[in-house]
Amino acid sequence: MAVDAGERPDVPPREPETCNGIDDDLDGRIDEDVESPGCGIGACERRAACVDGVLEACVPGAPAPEACNARDDDCDGVTDEDLGFGPLGPVRELRETTGSGGSCTSCNWAWDTTLSPTDEGYLLFWRVGISGGMEVPNTWARRLALDGTPLGEVEPLGEQVILDVRHLGFWGHLPTPVDALHEVTLRIGSDDRPHWFQIDPRTRAPRTERRPYMLAPDCRAALIGETVWTGSQLVSVCWDEEGVHAATVTPEGVEVSRRVMPLPDARGGNVAVYEGEVGIRSYVVHDRDDRYVTFARLDRNGEVLQEPRRVDLEYASWARLLATPAGWLHLVPQFEQTRWQLLSREGDPLTELVPFEDGRRMGDSPLQDFQRAGPSGVLNIWQNPYEEGSDLYVEFLGPRGEITRQWHGPVGPWVVSPHARIRRNGNVSVAWHGLGGDGVRNDVFFLELGCLPDE
Repeated sequence: MAVDAGERPDVPPREPETCNGIDDDLDGRIDEDVESPGCGIGACERRAACVDGVLEACVPGAPAPEACNARDDDCDGVTDEDLGFGPLGPVRELRETTGSGGSCTSCNWAWDTTLSPTDEGYLLFWRVGISGGMEVPNTWARRLALDGTPLGEVEPLGEQVILDVRHLGFWGHLPTPVDALHEVTLRIGSDDRPHWFQIDPRTRAPRTERRPYMLAPDCRAALIGETVWTGSQLVSVCWDEEGVHAATVTPEGVEVSRRVMPLPDARGGNVAVYEGEVGIRSYVVHDRDDRYVTFARLDRNGEVLQEPRRVDLEYASWARLLATPAGWLHLVPQFEQTRWQLLSREGDPLTELVPFEDGRRMGDSPLQDFQRAGPSGVLNIWQNPYEEGSDLYVEFLGPRGEITRQWHGPVGPWVVSPHARIRRNGNVSVAWHGLGGDGVRNDVFFLELGCLPDE
């Protein structure tokens, strides 16, 4: 457990690390993670280096010819322009009649479709519903090549009973220590317990272990939580009526620190990472007429940089906080239209909340959309939940919500629980499930997209 220097009168207080040749934050390292000015855009973006306690001049990188890799290689603010983007093959139906958890209403329904990377491509897995008191192993999987070609039949994935799944991989083409790590809720007897669920990339075998942190008994999202990877630690966040709870954990499961930031009547929110900093957007409900939004920040090690502070953001319980190369993007879905705005590092609005130019209507819950932020922008996948059979959209958003490349087209009546991976060549693999009636099996689908060859 980390010891707060404020509890030790013989230790000077910690200060944010600056480029001065001094260990300001008292962690035994000098001038690490210094916030330095940047220059350039796209692949040319650079940060000024701190050398011997002095910030050197920032020099942008050299532009290169544009290639199909989800990066702005020529540094003009546009990604993979003039290369085309769309499906590289047909939509694949990957679930057969195999795979039931029992005879309940939802025991044949697929939930939480997830693509986990393996040495040969992907392991696509999903869970099915369970019948209370009659739980049987309910997780099923199918081995896929990178393009979605099945490499085997649908098979059970272990003996566990899973209720929820959240994948923690940061960005598909950047290997990290948490790339194959998932947080799940396991049903063990009559108890629901938070666990880690890892897929071995080589053997494709699942491994479960008790999650090392339980934030608070009454926390919203206490079993799953909002967990992000900062580049060095996992930070997990949840909310209750006392405030915002946060735990910092290493990829090996060692708890580093935990804290509660007071915020009475906090009801939830979301979390994102920008340049190693953790942004926490929370919404507070004192009563029907007194609701507002706060913003807090932690550093990459979970230390508080900014306590929850009320900000001038429109209240919306299902808004998304996303990190782009330029800062925080605040996405607010509503029935009439979906809007966005750019926020400062401290969470204050830098732009007005404006609708997307195409007038899109994303859902007020993330059941039919998926976002993943990375070095080249935000991957955004969505379907209009108010119109059966509407197009599936797969797109990349730039720093100001602009669409840098996009494909959309019909893929079936409904897209539910989409999950995506980005390959090193910029291709996007998307998996999702459809809807089925009570007791009826629903299908699981796969689609690969990338830069289209010239005609």
